[in-house]
Amino acid sequence: TRGAHSGSAHQKETLDDSDGLDAELEKHDVSLNDLFNHRYAIICACDNYGPAHGSDLPKLNCAVNDANLYEKTLKAMGMEVTVLTNEQCNKATIDDVLDKTVTRFGHGKTAAQFIFIYAGHGVEDPAGRGWIAPYGFKGDKLHKTGFRMDKLKDFAEEIGASQQLWIFDCCHAGNVLLGGHRGASSGRFALSKAKRPSVQAMTAVTKDQKAIEMEGNGVFSKVFCAGLTAFEEERKFVTFNKLTTYIDERVDMKSDGKMAPQFGKMLLDHYGKPCEGQFVFFNANDPPIAKMSKPAAAKTTGDTRGAKEDQAKAQRDATRAVRATIDTAEEKNDCSIVVTALKDTEEADVAAYALKSLRYFARNADNEVKIAAVGGIETVLDAMK
Repeated sequence: TRGAHSGSAHQKETLDDSDGLDAELEKHDVSLNDLFNHRYAIICACDNYGPAHGSDLPKLNCAVNDANLYEKTLKAMGMEVTVLTNEQCNKATIDDVLDKTVTRFGHGKTAAQFIFIYAGHGVEDPAGRGWIAPYGFKGDKLHKTGFRMDKLKDFAEEIGASQQLWIFDCCHAGNVLLGGHRGASSGRFALSKAKRPSVQAMTAVTKDQKAIEMEGNGVFSKVFCAGLTAFEEERKFVTFNKLTTYIDERVDMKSDGKMAPQFGKMLLDHYGKPCEGQFVFFNANDPPIAKMSKPAAAKTTGDTRGAKEDQAKAQRDATRAVRATIDTAEEKNDCSIVVTALKDTEEADVAAYALKSLRYFARNADNEVKIAAVGGIETVLDAMK
């Protein structure tokens, strides 16, 4: 195991939330190739754990096989792919590749698709927070060797691709999601959802379950790739919701009910626009064509980043700075820094982050003296108020 611890699809939409893209597309019949100017995926996978590789986690057998399967499947659909396996799949390299991805898609929202896939170990800390555990992971150095799963949302916010899918085939991954949904799927419906921002995620299991390997691959990864290939061959495309129905039933059956994949949103908003779309998979070499309705005059569009988005980015940067201070407090084993951050903040996100950190301190017996040093539970409760 990978862990250690809907209205009519043909009804014309009245809301144009695609920066003038609706009007532009309705001038002619459209393929999904016309919609996305860039499609890129990062695949990270690690089998090499254990003392020989500087890790306190057991070795895996199939994560790299999964990476090869994902790569083959996505490249066949015309996506550009970067693969990091074993020694390459370490925190520093993943961090660097994600930073370069932010630069790749430019500043501001762009009509593009991005997929991030991780197959390997996932762990949970005393506060119940999920962590990606890549190559070289050490449980006593969480911040230096692991990735907090909820912190990957920071990258999702910054990456400009309007459609993003984050896939986690590891244990304890379910808490990256904000909620799930189901829906219908037709060609016109798919195009309408593709035109809307979507930052979605799939996880192989709930936050309390362990991901299972079987017959040379992770159960989830094998079912995902088989489903994607089957839908693409039959219909040339598949929406996120349609694919999740396929995956859900088959993973449950193959794991004998031990795995319950989770699907949903990773962000509610992206660059000032609500995430109301769905990720749409399609083959760029043979893209589906959507028949559009009556022509409409195209709108002139400019830079999608206005003053509001700049202000939002400044707020995100300030929030991340406080989060980084809280992370440093955990590394220093000093919860007084966290209590101060909780007292000073007026942001709900920061308060929630600080409370999770205090839960981490409270559940770790070694930190009882630190809590006592800053006034104990009474001080923490006062900060919460």
